[in-house]
Amino acid sequence: KSFDLESFEVRMDESKSSASRGVFALVDIPAHSTVRSKEVIELVQFSPAAVNVIGKMYDDYYEVAEDLAPVYAYMFGYGYSNNFFGEASAFVDSSFLTFMNHGCNGTSNYGKEEQGDITEWSADPDKFLPHLSFNRRQRGDSIFDPVLDRNFYELVIDGDITTKDIKAGDEILDNYLRMIGTEADWNHDVVML
Repeated sequence: KSFDLESFEVRMDESKSSASRGVFALVDIPAHSTVRSKEVIELVQFSPAAVNVIGKMYDDYYEVAEDLAPVYAYMFGYGYSNNFFGEASAFVDSSFLTFMNHGCNGTSNYGKEEQGDITEWSADPDKFLPHLSFNRRQRGDSIFDPVLDRNFYELVIDGDITTKDIKAGDEILDNYLRMIGTEADWNHDVVML
């Protein structure tokens, strides 16, 4: 079953120690449901070249760092770092889903179907799971694939489902394991989650 934008709301979650925005269900949503909306595939993409230039200028040129701070914060605060194009790049989901929080302590209820029940609690920090990665090289795919390049946005959300039954009023919580882009980052990021 598929649910659209009208089935969700973004609001402050006052139950956390530091109040933050979150995505909440307005209706009951069964497990294995999808979120479908044209807004879901409209991503802001920061190419590897853009990430490299912004990062270098932010780190090396104090006089422009203040001006770049909002862009840097937007790119990494609301976005996801990935190596989909072979080098570090980033994208920001421009839909309401950008406010989806991580389900800490294995409480996620949204993610990729192929993740199954793997969470930061059950994942082995020393055993990288390439099938969860957006990184083409890590999955063994060619980084030069025009079909994948043209369909990048759909690929990013393809397979995203609710992994548990969600009741109206519940927060939708993502499994951030799938955001780990490289084997080099795996151990650190699993431990940090």
